[in-house]
Amino acid sequence: MSHLSRLSIAAAISASAAVAAISLPASASDVARTNVVDTRPQSGAAAHGDLMRFLLEPVADANAFEGKRVAIIASEGASAFELETTRDYFMDRGASVHILAPRPADRAPLVGLAGSTTPRELLTLLDYAGERRLVAVTWYLDQVNPQDYDALYVPNNLGDIQRLAANSQALRFMITAQFTHLPIFVSGNAKAVVPGLALSGVFDAAAAAGPASRTGRSPVYTSEDAFDMPQLIGALAATLAGGSGAVN
Repeated sequence: MSHLSRLSIAAAISASAAVAAISLPASASDVARTNVVDTRPQSGAAAHGDLMRFLLEPVADANAFEGKRVAIIASEGASAFELETTRDYFMDRGASVHILAPRPADRAPLVGLAGSTTPRELLTLLDYAGERRLVAVTWYLDQVNPQDYDALYVPNNLGDIQRLAANSQALRFMITAQFTHLPIFVSGNAKAVVPGLALSGVFDAAAAAGPASRTGRSPVYTSEDAFDMPQLIGALAATLAGGSGAVN
């Protein structure tokens, strides 16, 4: 996503926030606006100001996360703003970012070639302005392991998150990620994709930007909506900066 596009989307989000009292994208399950009053301490103009400052932040070190690998699990209807903002932030700073998706039922792998055939899948993303965008899938979920990555991110979905949450490949990948202590970051309704989220050491990324302590299963970092992207990405960046790297 271009710098101008990110600012345009942020402006669209801000415009929707001006409806009624304070109308937010929140954990939207549809492109249609639903008026939700923001009761958080930081709301309205302040939240929009922080988001715009974040989007305008220059890249200080293009190699800050060199050698780090971030996995983004997505499906049809994923939020273009959340996915592309996260992808571009870490790629601009040297990290490898892979877009992972379940293998469709009609894309059965050839025998012995599951891990070597590059997907030709394009996912349709949605944004808060009602536009559609396409993103290429890097690998199917059955081609990679959570241990290959330093962090996992699942963006909010503006379509139907339950299709991803109920997918057997996604469920298997998420369970393995949890028990290999991979830090997991989720936005909006993507919380539904994390099995047993209430037992996973939830960390509210909107409250602070530091990494959660690793106890038991993986730490799970959550955010509510697009206005929380600066905090969520800050938490992910802090985790990568303090991590020891993916297991090879």
